[in-house]
Amino acid sequence: MNVYKSIDDIPYAKESCITIGSFDGIHLGHKKIIDKVVKLAEKSGSRSVVVTFDPIPKRLIRGKNGPLLLTTIKEKLFLLDKMGVDSVLVIPFDKRTAQMPAEDFIKEVIVSKIGVMCLVTGHNHTFGREGSGNSDLLNQLSRQLGFDVYIVDPEDYRGDHISSTRIRNLLSSGDVHTAEKLLGHLYFATGEVTEGKKFGRTLGFPTANVLSGAKEKLLPQNGVYAVYTETAAGAFNGMAYIGMNPTFNGYEKRLEVHLFDFNEDIYKTEVTVHFIKKFRNEKKFDSAEDLKKQIERDKKETLAFLSKISRRY
Repeated sequence: MNVYKSIDDIPYAKESCITIGSFDGIHLGHKKIIDKVVKLAEKSGSRSVVVTFDPIPKRLIRGKNGPLLLTTIKEKLFLLDKMGVDSVLVIPFDKRTAQMPAEDFIKEVIVSKIGVMCLVTGHNHTFGREGSGNSDLLNQLSRQLGFDVYIVDPEDYRGDHISSTRIRNLLSSGDVHTAEKLLGHLYFATGEVTEGKKFGRTLGFPTANVLSGAKEKLLPQNGVYAVYTETAAGAFNGMAYIGMNPTFNGYEKRLEVHLFDFNEDIYKTEVTVHFIKKFRNEKKFDSAEDLKKQIERDKKETLAFLSKISRRY
């Protein structure tokens, strides 16, 4: 997959099938759109192109009130590559881009810079200054400029549309299981293993302290989870703790992973943690010994759970 970080870098090709969006999380609704792009491109012998933004527009427009990310740009590119996309254009989203009129964006970027044969979009997707561009404008411009437009219906789960906001709410309540249903894959976080406080090691449960790839990345609700973790030494089941380490008077939210049957050195390497199920909430214990006993119970429960499911991750 070719990745371009500037509008001026992507080569022009009139035979391009394109979709535009933030695609945060690459959930089933997004996948339906992207799959349509890939199949149309394959059928016509053209290239499939995803145009996305970094940061996502809502982060710039809303500032501190902007949503946390379901996928960092690196994670997003990984998922798009798995879907068979030919090219991705990552447009730096700044105030100038935000002020660009929707019609100008289509004419100057999509048509003139990239080249377009067909454009696929969701039913309620908006773009351009103040979200003024929509499917009606695309249909109008397609007739003027000579490209086809395909509008994809939303994907539903249990009667409601799948959306990135809905998934954020699920993760914020610790419901990684339902989030998986909406995403079409386990929610995951990729980051570097950094030096931690070694609290886990002192308790007999060494952990990898994972620094997420971006501070804007959303971690699930604080608590203990069953996880599947990809490392440079292979893939391993384990359990993860997300929280502030209240028993040790911690002040910073952390992601710590204890891998089962594992004794390799993965310090300063990248790992990807896939969240399977939440077992309990974060809790402050009266002593380190009480915490150790709880971790032993957590491990026993996690191992029993993982032994009953097939490794499908």
